[in-house]
Amino acid sequence: MSEFKDSLEFEPAVETVAAGIEYWLMKEVGSSVVGRNKVLDDFQDWHHSLLLDYDDPGNVNARKNKNHYSQLINWTNGLVEYYDDFRPDQIDYALARQMFRAQMYLSGLFRVSCFMKATDQEDYYQRRLEITRSSIDVDPKIEISRSLYRLYDYIPDEAAIFPPALTLPELTSRTLKLNDEQQAYVRELHISGRNDIGQEESSTLDAIANMENKWIGHLVDYISFIASERGGQLSAVPFLEPKSISEDPQPYYPFAPTSD
Repeated sequence: MSEFKDSLEFEPAVETVAAGIEYWLMKEVGSSVVGRNKVLDDFQDWHHSLLLDYDDPGNVNARKNKNHYSQLINWTNGLVEYYDDFRPDQIDYALARQMFRAQMYLSGLFRVSCFMKATDQEDYYQRRLEITRSSIDVDPKIEISRSLYRLYDYIPDEAAIFPPALTLPELTSRTLKLNDEQQAYVRELHISGRNDIGQEESSTLDAIANMENKWIGHLVDYISFIASERGGQLSAVPFLEPKSISEDPQPYYPFAPTSD
């Protein structure tokens, strides 16, 4: 383990942000296998989709990603257009919804990783739901640390002010660019992924980890932006509840102090 990682992973702000993200993912993964998204966890159906072309009408995996891709474009454009006219509660919801899509992409990337490694349905569930590990393939603290350094050249103290680092146009431009990268990854998955089925290490798994890091970094972009818009306070940053968007998840504040 590098001195860089050792020196950064214990920073309070990094630990706090990582805990908020990891808790959200753990709850979403647990609820998705019993809720309306349970259909996405069928081992045979997913492997059938993997072998199909990206634009094949029967490719459920690609079709769902296309829907998410278009949805995030619409949400992002709406955020830019109406941000100055939104009430505070509408701004909280709109920004939390942007992060919600990033979080759902993270959950989906982990789902693909589990499918790629698994040998059957039972093996998939064991990997997807194993409570002794994180619901993701990378250590989020590393990317959170890197992203904060990219924004500030230092890591803000958990109790200190998060100063402005990005404008809304800069932030949303990053969103649209990364959304395009996500779709490029899905396209490639349905070309080369079939060659990596059943392997614990592969170029496909490397690509998944790379996209996970990018979405974690982009969550940090949003968290820092929102905090800077609210007096610099991390505690004022909202997430949406970890459940399907069709179930109308509401904002909550994962970094706010809780009373005992």
